[in-house]
Amino acid sequence: MFWLVGMKFVRIMLTYFFIIVGNRVWFVNLHDRARTVEAFTALMKELYKPQ
Repeated sequence: MFWLVGMKFVRIMLTYFFIIVGNRVWFVNLHDRARTVEAFTALMKELYKPQ
């Protein structure tokens, strides 16, 4: 039960985090944006990797 609440909270925090990061990334050039997407993809794979 607490785990589910924690996951919901984490998801909300990640959403806000990526909105803020996304708004910043929007203003940097395309090369940096592509690198950021790669880093984001790697992070997502780590976070949602089956245990």
